[in-house]
Amino acid sequence: MNVLFQHDFFTKISQAFLFLQKITLENFQSQNKKSDEDDQHLPIIEYSYLTELRLLDVHDDYIEQFLFHSKSVLPNNIFLSVQYDSIQSVTNHFTRGQTRINSAKIKHYFLAGPGQQYLSKDFYQYFPNLQSYNFSLTT
Repeated sequence: MNVLFQHDFFTKISQAFLFLQKITLENFQSQNKKSDEDDQHLPIIEYSYLTELRLLDVHDDYIEQFLFHSKSVLPNNIFLSVQYDSIQSVTNHFTRGQTRINSAKIKHYFLAGPGQQYLSKDFYQYFPNLQSYNFSLTT
């Protein structure tokens, strides 16, 4: 059974687990209450102690949930695991302003899926604090 995780769910998680360090999420269903207009009225979720974010098997909505600076504030030095095609899509080929602030806080990457072996100049400019990354052609 798939459960939809809306913004308020993540708000409750961050409030209940203030010292949360790792999040692993698996959910291919879209957030059904998602809209850009709603973002203006949602509280921004702060993950002060988060060090690891695993979003390999998720709908792009959940990557947006964590990378949009209007939805979440991530600390520096995050380790992110994600599908390459998903991060490329969510960041609009590493040019989207809405994801740039939190993306700049990513220090380590695990990229899965085809395509990541040809990282563009935009990729490296989009993640200025990136120190290491690993690839896998499968998840």
